[in-house]
Amino acid sequence: MAKIKGFTLLCTIILSSVLFVYGQKSHYVLSLLIKDQQNGQVLPGTTIKIGAFELLADDKGIVTYTQSTFRSFHALITHTGYDPLNIHFFPKQSMEKDTLYLSAADSQLQQVTIRGYSMKSGVNALAPATTLTASDLDKTRGANLAKILEAIPGLNILQTGNTIGKPVIDGLYGNRVLVINNGVKLEGQQWGVEHAPEIDPSLAQQITVVKGADGVRYGAEALGGAILLDPPPLPFYDSALHGEIALNGVSNGRGGSGSAMLSSSFRRLPALAWRLQGSYNKLGNFRAKDYFLENTGMEQKNFSGALGYQGAHFGGQFFFSQYQTSLGIFIGSDIGSVADLYARIHATGPFEKGEFSYDYRAPYQKVKHQLLKGDFYYNTVSGSRFEIKYNLQKDFRSEYDKRRSTRATIPITDLHLTTNTLEGSWQKVFAGKWHSTAGISFRAQSNYNDTITLANPVIPNYSANSVGLFGIERLSLNKKVELEAGMRFDYQAFNAAGKRYLYLYYDKDGNIVPNAEVPFRHDTLRLHGGYHDYGGDRKFKSFSFITGALWRPNTYWQVRSNLGLAWRAPNPEELYSFGLHQSVSSIEYGDSTLKSEQGYKWITTISKSGSRFDLNTNIYFQYIRNYIYLNPTDSFEQTVTGSYPVFRYLQTNALLRGIDLNAKYRFGNNGKLFEYELKASLLRANNLTKDTYLPFIPADRYTNSLQWNLPQLAKMTQNYLSVNYLYVTRQKRYTPNSDFIAPPSPYGLWGIIAGTNLSFNGGTHTLALNITVDNLFNIAYRDYMNRFRYYTEDIGRNIQLHAIFRF
Repeated sequence: MAKIKGFTLLCTIILSSVLFVYGQKSHYVLSLLIKDQQNGQVLPGTTIKIGAFELLADDKGIVTYTQSTFRSFHALITHTGYDPLNIHFFPKQSMEKDTLYLSAADSQLQQVTIRGYSMKSGVNALAPATTLTASDLDKTRGANLAKILEAIPGLNILQTGNTIGKPVIDGLYGNRVLVINNGVKLEGQQWGVEHAPEIDPSLAQQITVVKGADGVRYGAEALGGAILLDPPPLPFYDSALHGEIALNGVSNGRGGSGSAMLSSSFRRLPALAWRLQGSYNKLGNFRAKDYFLENTGMEQKNFSGALGYQGAHFGGQFFFSQYQTSLGIFIGSDIGSVADLYARIHATGPFEKGEFSYDYRAPYQKVKHQLLKGDFYYNTVSGSRFEIKYNLQKDFRSEYDKRRSTRATIPITDLHLTTNTLEGSWQKVFAGKWHSTAGISFRAQSNYNDTITLANPVIPNYSANSVGLFGIERLSLNKKVELEAGMRFDYQAFNAAGKRYLYLYYDKDGNIVPNAEVPFRHDTLRLHGGYHDYGGDRKFKSFSFITGALWRPNTYWQVRSNLGLAWRAPNPEELYSFGLHQSVSSIEYGDSTLKSEQGYKWITTISKSGSRFDLNTNIYFQYIRNYIYLNPTDSFEQTVTGSYPVFRYLQTNALLRGIDLNAKYRFGNNGKLFEYELKASLLRANNLTKDTYLPFIPADRYTNSLQWNLPQLAKMTQNYLSVNYLYVTRQKRYTPNSDFIAPPSPYGLWGIIAGTNLSFNGGTHTLALNITVDNLFNIAYRDYMNRFRYYTEDIGRNIQLHAIFRF
């Protein structure tokens, strides 16, 4: 109760500060006429969003906005089939008129206007993409990236407990799914599937998920798709101070998070703008239905800054961010003997009740990710756009395990990854319908294991250098049909050099005897320990291609179809893993002979947007040659720190196919009162070589929700109450005796979400309030995609409060 009172008091303080900050009380009226830039026709039905207000242009393309002050304000103008326009207005007279022109989507490169700034999207109209907007993200503030993306059908989480989650797109995860933060591909995922993306979602204004295998546009490895996180655009030509303060309270873990963001441009040099952002997150031990999960607390600190310039033809931006987290690993996954491990895996209840604490001890890990980026563009008079981008990423990971005496404070794994990337691209539109793009990229990457660990490294020291060339051509035949084709070639040189200290058996001639043969040998064997070198040079190269089409039969329906080939080289973990992976409490072995994966994916999207009914359906088929997967061996190994299940990386040919559905129906009061939504995701995946099923494939998921849109008040808009039910089936497409335990039972979770939006000062200041309750009835369940399902149940009821103040 004390925490709730404190949260309420904080919200009251924010609200009071908003009411205090008022400008002049003069009356201001703005009339806008919206037209098509090419033919000058008016565009009725255009949406103009100013703060919490949404206005529609009338039949003559005119919209009128009124506010009680002369304070400057932002406006977002959108119309179906046109590029969005972000502009900023500086009121000077009590009544003003203006005409704005919108460009047809992808018909030309967006131009700079003195009214404001509009960032060119990294996603084209042909892509099978889904976007989470700022209002969607407000409901999941404080959650990790994978948890946020669960709102999209076809998106799942590969979890390691409750603090480590990796996004899964249509059954694929790891570095098959590219995470692109502010235009930069995240490189820390090279370390393996049990490492969550090192990213702070609170910086993002929107998150877009591209499900196609577009290895041409986003680079090698994009077999599953790409996740694009876009921060708010810098407010060029706007010297007013803008910002955002967000506070989140969480019941399960008894903690929360907070973030703040400020941005503006310089009054004397309005073409130069800046943004500063920071966040903090702290949680204690999570709780399942009947017991605490000991040693699962976490702490996260993040900050970022950006400085950009935008001129008539030239512009650029510098960006720096740092992500830093420390998190505990569930103590129940660290088990002393094989007998105890077997007993825990097959137990139906907890071995110990546990207790709440914010402290954590070994096993735990510390992670830091730093990104420095510089990108620049030049628009020529003839219509070409040249861009060059450079980024430096540094990743640090230290993993601590139970160790004796003076080694207790020394990490058992200490990885340092450095990546330099340089990219250049050119774009131009010919004859108003041919959109040409070409580019080149270079990457130099090196990984170093600190010898301070006094332990065998999980992966070796290595370097990976690559170069890629690509070209894309898009044709707009007319307003209904667009076509696209592209090709890319990538080359990668990989060199690994590692040492392991191993105890091996030798015969009298000095030959190594495999451990499996030792029990059957009758001659005298000698056990000897020593360092053994491993690694070597590998070369990988391949072509990628993408073809696609978009058909708009009318203003309501759209059909997109894409066929793409993407590939990826095996990562260092898959090639050279050898021993304990502390973050997942398992022994993993790689295979240095693994080949590159090649994935052919065909995906068709059918969508409809109407006043009452919306539909979005993805149907996909994907064949992957040389698919690499982590296979449970149904065996255990004993180490000095405990006993752990053993997994091996194997390779096969695989076929994945499925359907993702998202349907909405609005009814009551002409569709304004209630909204019913159905989300469904069904996936089938087979090992074609062995004629079996693939492991770690999500079970079928169905989400039903009903939202009641409550009446709006004078300053309270977007009021709603939503009830949802998630049902996850048992994974029946599973090969018996292929895992340590059969897939868990099906489960269903109820949830509630409610929220409102308070607006002040003519809509230029808003306070969004949301409350979310997950697992409403506090049921006990285990999810097949959680690698800690062997040891524990998932978390129980969780109540979250979110407050986001924007000005």
